[in-house]
Amino acid sequence: MPLSQPLARQIVEVLGSSGTPPVKGVQYFNVGNHSLLHALDEFYLSSYLQDGGAAYKMVIGEFSQWWMVLIYAVWMVAVCMHIRHGFWSAFATLGANTSAKARAVLNGCAWAVALLLFIGFMIMPVAVLFGWIS
Repeated sequence: MPLSQPLARQIVEVLGSSGTPPVKGVQYFNVGNHSLLHALDEFYLSSYLQDGGAAYKMVIGEFSQWWMVLIYAVWMVAVCMHIRHGFWSAFATLGANTSAKARAVLNGCAWAVALLLFIGFMIMPVAVLFGWIS
């Protein structure tokens, strides 16, 4: 049975309102993963989504644990270092590193972008960890 536009719209609306896909729509985006999704639902998601909750409960549940925030921070450092390198490399490719001063400015800008992204992505987990968001 092909996925019709009305059925797709219904799946998205139900998923957006409750965080849980409708039974009729699950088959369209988990082909071949039934046992994996069942285990994920039974052992992990059900503890967070018992009352028909959504992603909010998962975020609060996970980032209330210091070690999860630490793991997230480590990965954000990796992502931001990647972004820093990409920023520097893109502008170097465009010819922005024509002198030692230009390279220093470019490197400073790349670090600033990476630092701003890191701070922006860490605000929410830190706020949850310290109880500013609950």
